[in-house]
Order: sequence, then structure tokens, then C-alpha cells
Amino acid sequence: MTESKDPFNTFTDETLRRAEEMCSKLSLDFTIDRRGHSTLYTGAMSYLSDPVWEHQTVTVAESDDNPWLTLISDKPLNAERRVLLVFRKSKAEDVKVIGKLSESEPGRRKPEDDARYITRFDVIRDR
Repeated sequence: MTESKDPFNTFTDETLRRAEEMCSKLSLDFTIDRRGHSTLYTGAMSYLSDPVWEHQTVTVAESDDNPWLTLISDKPLNAERRVLLVFRKSKAEDVKVIGKLSESEPGRRKPEDDARYITRFDVIRDR
């Protein structure tokens, strides 16, 4: 598949291959956040413009009340960057989406969230 000039047509064969690689390393564990109404999944993300494509593990919080996803990470994520995010909802459902990050904020629940950062993830394109 050739590269498209359309900025939203970003799922090239290479992007899909990397997403599959990221999905294969994810566990099937997910939990329900008892403090709120979000379902939490283990995920991985990569910045699209990075030539190295390093994967960063994140927790993905999904809520029916919000059209966006929330990412929980060990360090701040780069705002306004476009990323490939993959996470496994079940054995039969891997989610692969491209989106844009908002500014990361430190966790607000002390002391357990001292080393956590919360980032809004707006989906631009899903597969």
C-alpha cells in the first residue's frame, strides 16, 4: 500500500503491522474502576511522527458518558501529538485508533496518584 496524501488516511501497512505487534504484547486483563464509571484496559501507544516507534504502556479509561478516552501514564504525554493507541477489550476485540493528546495533568487523588498523569485522548480515526 502506498502512502496517501490524505492526512486522515494514516493506516498504512506499516502502521497496521506495528499496531498488531503492540496488540500481541497486551494482556487480556481489564478491571472496573470502582471510584467512577470507567472501564480500564491495558494499552500501548506510539507517537506517529517518531521514527523509532517506541511503545509506551498506558491504562485506557473508557466511559459511556464521554466521547473521548482518558489515558493514565507514568509520565506526562506530549500534548497535541498524534498517536496510535491500541488496547484489548476482550479476546475477540482489539481496538486500534489514531488520536490527538491534550495536556497531561498530574493525578489528583493523593497519595496513590502521585506518579500518575491523566491525559485526554480525542479519537481522530479508528479502524
